[in-house]
Amino acid sequence: MSFAGSKAVNVGEFLVVAEVLKDQGGWLDLLVHACTVTSEKPGHKILPLASGPLTRKRHTVEKGRPERLLGAMRPRALPW
Repeated sequence: MSFAGSKAVNVGEFLVVAEVLKDQGGWLDLLVHACTVTSEKPGHKILPLASGPLTRKRHTVEKGRPERLLGAMRPRALPW
């Protein structure tokens, strides 16, 4: 089975609470604190991300509508 040229399939969404540890060269080192599945497409099972370190491209994170939490304040859109 070859996946060359195939597109990713959206099987659902999840909400991730993470801390940015480092932003360097277009890559983000994140520390995941919590992850909750918010929606799943019928017939698919999404496993939440495990707590711990994670690396993602900055562009990928920006596409996901990131919000910034400051203490007990309401979330707000990031200025990217």
